[in-house]
Amino acid sequence: MNVFQKYAFYYDALYADKNYQEEIDYIQKLIQKYSKNLCNNILDLGCGTGKHAALLAKKGYKIKGIDLSKQMINLAQKNFKHKNLSFMSGDIRDFKFNQNFDVVLSLFHVISYLTTDKDLTKVFTNVAKHLNKYGIFIFDCWYGPAVLDNKPEIRIKRLQKNNFKLTRIAEPKTYRDKNIVDVNYQIFIKNIKKNFIEDFEEKHVMRYLFNNEIQKFLSDNGFKLIVAEEWLSGKKPNEKTWSVTFVCEKI
Repeated sequence: MNVFQKYAFYYDALYADKNYQEEIDYIQKLIQKYSKNLCNNILDLGCGTGKHAALLAKKGYKIKGIDLSKQMINLAQKNFKHKNLSFMSGDIRDFKFNQNFDVVLSLFHVISYLTTDKDLTKVFTNVAKHLNKYGIFIFDCWYGPAVLDNKPEIRIKRLQKNNFKLTRIAEPKTYRDKNIVDVNYQIFIKNIKKNFIEDFEEKHVMRYLFNNEIQKFLSDNGFKLIVAEEWLSGKKPNEKTWSVTFVCEKI
């Protein structure tokens, strides 16, 4: 899980086209629809540079964000100041807070970065410890049937922002015996002003998950599944649905 180091500094630029407001509106609808509690406190696991958390804070929720990447947390703390918002660096497998939460979120495939049953169990166990009774856990992940049906392909993304041009090449390698995809990123940055080129590589190891696996992790840790749906659309997942949202209740 030693990722998002140099990559962190270009993360927001790479995902500038991501509609964070639409995603948070979607998450809020899920909370309002499925939570039995009056939801005030939210824990955001794998909060990254803090954009989701900041938008939730503006809606009146009290948010704690945690991420393994110190670089990401530094950016979140620098960019977002709000009385309802705090960020810290930590491991979502073994964090400890002296409070419980009404909602725990883990968005943008953070769960898929947990590639072993042991690590997944640690996270589900830890989430259960930090949720109030009837609290809800909302997460999304790579959906196994879709990954197998629509095999990962090489993708290239190019962008220009301020004084730099950036090219990202993502080369995947799938290990079907382990339900894992290695995504090998090559990043090339050209500083236009200084005519200087930097390049680096990061490997992000991603696990795709199936319904029966999710159900077991939930039942073993005191959760029940409320709904599984296609991210944002709310449609029933199928073999074309790479990203699936799971809404779970602590029982």
